[in-house]
Amino acid sequence: IQLTSTGFTNHQVISCVDYFSNDKIGHCHIYTYPYTMIHYDNLTNNFSDGLFQCVQTVKLFDERPFEHTFFMRISQAFPFLKYLTVSNWQPQNGKQHQKFNDNNQDFPIIEYPHLIRLHLLHIHYDYAE
Repeated sequence: IQLTSTGFTNHQVISCVDYFSNDKIGHCHIYTYPYTMIHYDNLTNNFSDGLFQCVQTVKLFDERPFEHTFFMRISQAFPFLKYLTVSNWQPQNGKQHQKFNDNNQDFPIIEYPHLIRLHLLHIHYDYAE
């Protein structure tokens, strides 16, 4: 996919492919970097890291759980994020592990300094805690 996009001399072409076995569908993101759009929809765990300074709206979706480290990556990759939608039915693995951990250490707080709206849509209750 990346080799077919040779006309972008000042941009890197990024591609990301996901397969959702529950629905038996594939999903492909192809974009140039730096990414100048203000929306990034259907972002999954397979997200390629980078700095997306123009993006203000992100919609997260996956059939695999979003762990705490993933949300840390999102806060760093999208420093000007205003609107975040999370859609995921799967419980967090790390959260379940922590419940059985005796040292009672909390996960570090993740900050989204510009966040105006958090929309939790079709989620497991782990994401609301």
